[in-house]
Amino acid sequence: MALAYHKFANAFPMIAGADRAAFVESIRANGIKEKIVVYCDDNPDGEILDGRNRFEAGIETGKFSDGVDWRADVNFVDFREIEPDMDPLEWVILKNRDRRHMTESQRAMAAHELEGYSHGGKRHGQDANWQLENEEPSSDSSAPRDRQSVAKDLNVSPRSVARAAKVAEQGVPELAEAVRQGEVAVSAAAEIATLPKDKQIEIIKAADPAALSVVVKDIRAQKTAEKKAKRAEKEQQLGRKLLAIGDRKATVLYVDIDWRFLTRSANGFDRSADNHYPTSMLIDIMKRPVSDMAAKDAVIFFWATVPMLIEAICVLDAYGFVSINRDPETGFLLPDKSNCYYVSQQAWVKTDSGGEPANGTGYWFRNGHEILLVAHRGNIIAPAMGTQPNSVQQSLRGEHSAKPEDVLELIERWYPTVPKLELHRRGKPRPGWWAWGNEVEADPENGVTVDENGFADASHLPLLPQSGSTQKPDTSSAPSGGDKASPATSLDGAVSGPGGSDTGAAAGDASGPVAAPAVHLGWQQESDGLENRFRAIGVELPKAKAGLIKAYVDAMGAYDTAMRAGTVDAARLAGERMGAVLFKANGARMYALDVAKAPTAIRKATSAKPGETPLWGQNGCFMFKGKRMTAIVECAWPTLNFFAATDAPFFSETGFRAVHTGVDGLGMSVTDFISASIDAVLDAPGECLVTPSHIYRIGRTGPVPAHNGDQT
Repeated sequence: MALAYHKFANAFPMIAGADRAAFVESIRANGIKEKIVVYCDDNPDGEILDGRNRFEAGIETGKFSDGVDWRADVNFVDFREIEPDMDPLEWVILKNRDRRHMTESQRAMAAHELEGYSHGGKRHGQDANWQLENEEPSSDSSAPRDRQSVAKDLNVSPRSVARAAKVAEQGVPELAEAVRQGEVAVSAAAEIATLPKDKQIEIIKAADPAALSVVVKDIRAQKTAEKKAKRAEKEQQLGRKLLAIGDRKATVLYVDIDWRFLTRSANGFDRSADNHYPTSMLIDIMKRPVSDMAAKDAVIFFWATVPMLIEAICVLDAYGFVSINRDPETGFLLPDKSNCYYVSQQAWVKTDSGGEPANGTGYWFRNGHEILLVAHRGNIIAPAMGTQPNSVQQSLRGEHSAKPEDVLELIERWYPTVPKLELHRRGKPRPGWWAWGNEVEADPENGVTVDENGFADASHLPLLPQSGSTQKPDTSSAPSGGDKASPATSLDGAVSGPGGSDTGAAAGDASGPVAAPAVHLGWQQESDGLENRFRAIGVELPKAKAGLIKAYVDAMGAYDTAMRAGTVDAARLAGERMGAVLFKANGARMYALDVAKAPTAIRKATSAKPGETPLWGQNGCFMFKGKRMTAIVECAWPTLNFFAATDAPFFSETGFRAVHTGVDGLGMSVTDFISASIDAVLDAPGECLVTPSHIYRIGRTGPVPAHNGDQT
């Protein structure tokens, strides 16, 4: 009777196709060099724990028969002879994890097969919707293995294992086998598994990668359309809820907008606001009837992120707190300060646990601060002299988008009695305030409820005691002055700068001791986590420059394959490996590629040859000839630089160079991504095309009429 294969071994794919044929010929010529391992604890007759391919090749080449007495054959060995104390499951994982360069999808399928197994234990199923956030791996080595532990052992994400579970549970057997053999990515297979079973079989039998890609894209497009429809309905509900607030009029408004920031590529999605809380499009934000909630004389404290500053000014205009009009004679935008205007701002510098400025994300600068804009309409009283803090404040950064509470405390010192409304509040409303938002929570102890529109009224509660926050008044003297055209009366009867601007003098100290708010260090944890992953990967990387270059090339190839296949997790892991190489080359320190010599040398050494189309993640420069435009493209990931290649109209105000990377490139080749990027710009409303020769002539002769035939 032929030896059976152990269930642990069967979790991993066997060699197939040309690789198997070559392996059999190697066994025929050289014999079996590595013994076949048999495990007997579960079955007295023994089951093959490692060496299934060698076993089949041995039979095929006549080294032994399928009924071989393995105990008497030198090609076999008992597992307990070589590993008397080791757990067979752990041993199998270690033997197979890095063997034959298994793809992430194959490892994910293997991890799913091993879920619920312990040392000789019984299988306990876990479905594809199993959640991880509140689960901790068991410390009992004999306990069934959970998804988190097997994912870690096989170096895949729990999400990939969940997709593998979905394929195994909802897909046809042929689909699961295609993933095991590395023919289909587990992410694509999980999408296909949502189709009827006859359709799944039809797709697998076609065995056409191009057709498969189209099917997956169609499925994802349908899901995207459904999400957009849900978002539109949610935005309509949001507007109805805002309108339902009724006739309440606030003198002070405090607003933290749910900005949607569009990342340049899929790599940025995990850091995007959409990955942490619901966001809204700019036009939907501007349509909200916030102006109707404000009194005739009102002030707004409005948070803006660095890349959304222009959008923030537009929203303030829509809300009636600034007025920007186009001059009919020149066409320039000019502020109208007759009744409402922007008056000041404060920069919140985020710090880490050690009190140092914390780096965030950014394409030009690493954004370490956010901006609190102040604008008002009508006649509003400015803060009393001596109560103004410095325009730059530092405090610990918190969870994604969380703002320091001491800003609210400052507002309460300035305006203790007037009606105050906080929009997009998270948690319980602050005593003395109205609050509105999707995340407002009731405060039963104080008799505060949240109505069906997300509105809570805590205005009847006394303000919290002043804690002596970081918003400490600035005691240094500053020159007064500024535009006196629209002075605002301050609380002490004096006159400050324009509209209460921050050009007026400040003196005195009305605050208590400094006390930084207790907040969660979400961004710091993310940064530290990335650095720790770099360090873990770096342990196995070579030290020599040549070895690091090879490791970078291998990781770059894997990244290119994953991006083309649309495999998010594989792209992330390959991208992290590329980053780990540069991290190690830089002496195990985070780096900036434009100043750190060692990482830059590796990037240069692995760049594409001039004129060749680079891989995803590879630097290079080449001529792109598309249907709608020809351009010289410089890939300096994550940025694409486009340069005019002819004197045809070009999408740049300079006529020569443009930077456009606002398209999701997942599932595309580099050339398809560039073509889509160009299409997105050309199809954008109001995009201006200009010829290089037109710009050159302006530079030599001065401005010429805008519509002279050269500009389209």
